[in-house]
Amino acid sequence: MRERLQDSIKKGVEYLYKNQMLHGEFKTYISPDTNMKEKLQYVSTTYITTFVLYSLSFIDSPLIDKIKTRAAQFLLEEMEEGGIWRFFTTNRNIKLSGGRLEYYTQIGIVPDLDDTAVISYCLKKNSVDIPDNLKVFLNNRNEAGLFYTWLMDVPKRAEYIENMPYMNPSKNDICSGVSANVLLYLGENEYTRPVCDYLNKLIIEDKLNSSYVYFPNSFVIYYLISRAYFNGAKGLEDSKVAAIEGLIDFLDREKHALSPLNTAYVACSLLNYGVSYKALENAVVYILESQDNSGYWDKERFCDGGSFYYGSEELTTALCMEALSRYYNSICNV
Repeated sequence: MRERLQDSIKKGVEYLYKNQMLHGEFKTYISPDTNMKEKLQYVSTTYITTFVLYSLSFIDSPLIDKIKTRAAQFLLEEMEEGGIWRFFTTNRNIKLSGGRLEYYTQIGIVPDLDDTAVISYCLKKNSVDIPDNLKVFLNNRNEAGLFYTWLMDVPKRAEYIENMPYMNPSKNDICSGVSANVLLYLGENEYTRPVCDYLNKLIIEDKLNSSYVYFPNSFVIYYLISRAYFNGAKGLEDSKVAAIEGLIDFLDREKHALSPLNTAYVACSLLNYGVSYKALENAVVYILESQDNSGYWDKERFCDGGSFYYGSEELTTALCMEALSRYYNSICNV
């Protein structure tokens, strides 16, 4: 098993290294098809690159440092005044490694705390200095102390052309996935205790399914919440047992219904909570068997925006590799 895991991880790293765009971004595809098979179009985003960057932090490889450096520089270039970010990037006509140009449909959007949180976290984790943006977060909360998604009052970017589609939500919202990402970045403190209480309640009362706006299912929400827990938000301890029981139960009952990406979410979530590696063997074998010979895992729906869905091979590959590498590390430490 160990040799098989090593080979799979090596192939995955090489795939991501070869497919990282020259300016450091990892591709995002948009599709009206929930299976991400039809009418695919490349769009340039910041969000997916942050998840690739985070997942690769568990892997030791000479290529990883090169990937991280390029990805961090890309994210830094997209920063706006005050240390905020938007989901869609500025206009890029990208020259790919094969030499051809890749054009995408430029879309404008309001900046948000979700992207700002995950990008800020990744940059700081990789020792990149950014402005102090705490006030941006604190000024965007509801009466209960929960963080809104959108920074509604920030004006359009100067680069946005007049006839470009611009996504400006009519109202703000509270999303459990966004809340978990804000908690990941800000850490557990007096400002984020209401977030811990909110997320604990959702899990304990089995209300995750109605709590998210921009994600396809509860598996990714478990992943985001457990990721915050793993990185120091111990106020989530109250819901740990309920989360583990729910994840293992689903893994036992519905393992044949899970896709590679959702299986990776479950495996990483259980690892975040410190569950024994023995409970994950079947999930890991399934992930291994789903890998293409070229080193990647197929693109899957990762996040939602209206009637469109977003994902990429790079994103699925990174999450599957996180699960495999962390499982590998756990069995090596036994």
